[in-house]
Amino acid sequence: MKKEVLDTLYKTLVQRRDEVKRTLESFASKDPLIRDNYNINMDKDISNENQDYAEKIEMAEPLKAQEENLEVTLRELNEAIEHIESGAYGKCENCKS
Repeated sequence: MKKEVLDTLYKTLVQRRDEVKRTLESFASKDPLIRDNYNINMDKDISNENQDYAEKIEMAEPLKAQEENLEVTLRELNEAIEHIESGAYGKCENCKS
């Protein structure tokens, strides 16, 4: 793959990764123990003191689905970025060609 194409792809992937992180951080906190994992901030964004726990969980369900989808995207973006940085991007993982 040409270096110019790879550089453009790298910049695009990093930009998209940063967008995904910002979106996640708008409603979730980064898990300090698990890479690319976030946890919904139930106390911060979707709850108030008058709600019972079941209502909080019900309100969190759509955010949890979005969180999980964004985490998968983040992992895939990070994997592609790491492959570019290591020089392995675009090469067969089995035969390395």
